[in-house]
Formats: sequence, structure tokens, C-alpha cells
Amino acid sequence: MQPHFRNPEYGFSIIEIITTLGIVAVLCSISVPKVREVARSSSLKKEAAALGDEIESLILRARASHSPMSIIFYRDSFTTDTGPVSRKKRLPSSLRLQTSKGRSRLEVYASGVVSPMTVRVIDSEARHCDLIISLRGKVSQTCKETRRKKKQ
Repeated sequence: MQPHFRNPEYGFSIIEIITTLGIVAVLCSISVPKVREVARSSSLKKEAAALGDEIESLILRARASHSPMSIIFYRDSFTTDTGPVSRKKRLPSSLRLQTSKGRSRLEVYASGVVSPMTVRVIDSEARHCDLIISLRGKVSQTCKETRRKKKQ
């Protein structure tokens, strides 16, 4: 018995090619927005984690030197004040900071105790990650995927 093969001189018909391209186009149009959303979400988490790590390392540095330090949070940046030296670090333009209870200053005392607070990192689509700074200076991160509803 001979297997049934397509005659090599014919190839694919134009209908088959158009149908295949149509299916590929529909799949791409469905998947591209989701991929963009996942990329933006992971970008927010990455930036919030980097900010949390930096805050934690500043707290550890202040403890090691047994000197008080403060971190002042602004809408688009934060400043570390370690006595004679003050440094300002800006966030990416798509992110902004919001602090808990209207307080914008994190104090690290010479004894190593930290004034606890929550810093919220918000992106341009209103997704946010909360950085919770404990009394012992540990920074934990929780992220929410909620977004503002679009006005119609």
C-alpha cells in the first residue's frame, strides 16, 4: 500500500495560507496586550524590590556606624541624610511614592531602632506595591494588581 502524499507540484492553496495567517493574527492580537501588562507589572515589582533593598541596606549601614540617619521620601525621589552627607535618588519617571499617615521621614536611631512606616510605590496605571518597614528595620513587600477604572 502506498501512503497518500500531496502532489509536490501543487503546494498550498491561497485559501489555506489566508486562513493560517488569519488565525495567527487573531492569536497575536489576543496575546500582545497581556504580555505588555505582565512586563509592566514585573517592572513595578522589580523597582519596588530595588527600593526596598536600598532602604534596608541604608538602615544596616546606619546601625553598623551607630549613628542616627533619616530617609526623607518625596513624590518622585528620596533623600538619605546621614549627618554631614546627604544623597538624593530619583525614581523612574513612571513611578511615584506615597507614605503612610502623611509622614515622609523614616528615622533610624543610633540604637538601631527604626520608626515603622509604609511606603507605597505607584506606577502610571495606579498599580502599587507597599513597602512595610518594621521597627527592626526589615522591609517586606506586598503588591496589588488593581488598576483605576477608565472614565467613559
